Amino acid sequence: MFTAILICGLTVSSCKKDPTPEPEPEPVKQTVLASMVGTGVSVFDSVTYNYEYNADYRLARIEAHLTNTNEPIQDYRFTYTDGNIKVEGTFAGDLTTYDCTVDSLGRITHMDETYVHSDTASSITHFDFTYDADGHLATSNRLSEPNGGGAFTKYIWEGEELRSTDTGDGMIVVDFETSDAPAQAMFSILGYHVEISELCAQGCFGKLPAHMPSKRTVTTAFPVPGMAPIVKVFDYTYTTNAEGRLATCEDSSDNGTTKYTFNWEER
Repeated sequence: MFTAILICGLTVSSCKKDPTPEPEPEPVKQTVLASMVGTGVSVFDSVTYNYEYNADYRLARIEAHLTNTNEPIQDYRFTYTDGNIKVEGTFAGDLTTYDCTVDSLGRITHMDETYVHSDTASSITHFDFTYDADGHLATSNRLSEPNGGGAFTKYIWEGEELRSTDTGDGMIVVDFETSDAPAQAMFSILGYHVEISELCAQGCFGKLPAHMPSKRTVTTAFPVPGMAPIVKVFDYTYTTNAEGRLATCEDSSDNGTTKYTFNWEER
C-alpha cells in the first residue's frame, strides 16, 4: 500500500503543470538625439545628420547628407570592444578611421586618426588625452605624420563649467561665457575633437560642462613684433523644448549665422 501511494504521489507530482511564465518586462526606453539639421553649415546650405544607437544606447552611426538633394556627406559607424572604440567611415568621399583606447571609466586616452584622401597619400594623427581629478578633460596633445606637426591644448575649468582652452604658450586662447542651456549637443564648439565630438555625450571625453556657452572668444597671437592678435567672437543663443532639451542653437559671428535644430525621440 505504501509503495502504491508513493508511486501515485510521484505520478501526480510529475503531471503538475508548470506555472504560467511571467511576461517579459517591457524594455525601458530612452530619449536620444535622433537627428539634427544645420543651416549655413560651412559651404553647405543645409545638412541633415541622423544618429543611430545600439542596444546599450551607445552611438552606432552618424549619417549626414545635404537636406535638399540627399547627396551624402558623412557616414561613420562605431564599434565598441573592451578598452577600445573604433570609428570607420567617410567624410566628403574620403576614408577616415579613428582607433580609440579607453580607460576603465570609458574615457578616450589615446586616439589614432587615419585619413585617406582620394588624391593624396594617407596621413596619420595621434592624440593623447588626460583628465583631472573631477573627471574633466585636462589636456590634449596632437601629433601628425608624416610632417610631425602638432598642438597641445589644456582645458581650464571652474567648478562644472569650461572657462577656457589654451595651447600652453598663449598662442591660441579660447574663452567661454556660460549660458543657461544644458550641454547636450554641439560639443565641437566646446573645443573637443570636431569629427566625433558626439561621443562626449557618452562620457568618452570626460564629464561635460553643466551648460553650453553663450559666447566663445578665440584669440590668436603671432610671435611677430608689432602684429596684433586676431580676435574672433562667436555668440550662441538657444531654445529648449518642453522637456528641457535643446531645441535650437544659433551660432553667430562676423562670418554669418549657423542654426541647428535638434530632434529628440524615445527609442
